[in-house]
Amino acid sequence: MKKIFSILLIAACTMAFTSCGDDTTNPYAVTSTLAIDYQTVLFDAVGGEGTVEVQAPNGITKVESAKDWCTVNYSGTTITVTVTQNDKLDGRASLLTIWSGDESITVTVQQQGIVFDVETESLLVLDDAAYTREYPTTSTLPIQVTTSADWITGSYTDGKLTLNVAENTSGTIRSGEFTYKAGNIEETIQIKQGALADIVGKEYYIGGFVYDSSTGQHVINALPAQLTKSEDGTCLLTSTMPNLPWTLPVTFNAEDLSLTIHAGEYMGRYQRYFMFSGILSMASGYTWNTGATMTAVLDNADGEGISGDFMNDGVTEDKQDFYITFDLFNRQSATAQNWIQQSVVGFYQPFIQEK
Repeated sequence: MKKIFSILLIAACTMAFTSCGDDTTNPYAVTSTLAIDYQTVLFDAVGGEGTVEVQAPNGITKVESAKDWCTVNYSGTTITVTVTQNDKLDGRASLLTIWSGDESITVTVQQQGIVFDVETESLLVLDDAAYTREYPTTSTLPIQVTTSADWITGSYTDGKLTLNVAENTSGTIRSGEFTYKAGNIEETIQIKQGALADIVGKEYYIGGFVYDSSTGQHVINALPAQLTKSEDGTCLLTSTMPNLPWTLPVTFNAEDLSLTIHAGEYMGRYQRYFMFSGILSMASGYTWNTGATMTAVLDNADGEGISGDFMNDGVTEDKQDFYITFDLFNRQSATAQNWIQQSVVGFYQPFIQEK
């Protein structure tokens, strides 16, 4: 019995020792003395100052920011966070590391990107009257407005972008820019102002490139003409060369201040033949179909007179790869059978330019 008791006692002591081991604190575990009590570190795009309050019984010894747009300083256990303006649409973040001796704790500073919402046109074509346009705008940053001409003014107040265009009394087409910017986001409205009255009654050159056989080069050549308006409202380009008289009807489009020329327009007599407008492409040859057109959008951006380059409206894939031709026919009907296979002129990449 005595021997049995001794064995049971040893077993009991072993169990007691194991149980005591489970309740013993790990001597290597460290409890941090740092804790965040309060933080205001979420910023909009404008930026500003925020605060972090820290529990630090041993005091703060150092604070570091991972990004240079976020700076910090501290007094006692209060950290002041300063964030610069974010000029981009994307948000950003910086990590703050707060030290107390060898201990540290981190805080994430976040800043939103620009909220910039305004619906405007990229191109605004106006007649000669004065105009004011207002655009409701949402922006988290102030908006700066600049213009390229004194007849264009604008402002941004109370969530509204305002554009003012003065009456055009210049007697010609004019162009300018209205630019608005928030942070690094910049948009521009191109403005053109003009009317038919600014275009007619002026003298122009209609021309393009012609081949010079003596040099083997293409050179620019042009014919002088005047743009007028007939009593029925039709616009006419009329030759001012006595030895080469012709009249070519054109269509004015007030929506984009453009002139359109149709193929197959009767232009008058040349010697004993009848002259019609034509379009020649290298891919498909000549056409006098009145449905084939070329259009020049007019401008006076350089202040040196109204001008425009004609682009074909679907005759060729390349909008500039064509000729305007003045073709001769032996009857007053522009057909392949009546064509004498001669042209008075042929201008490659045609243009119109005010004299």
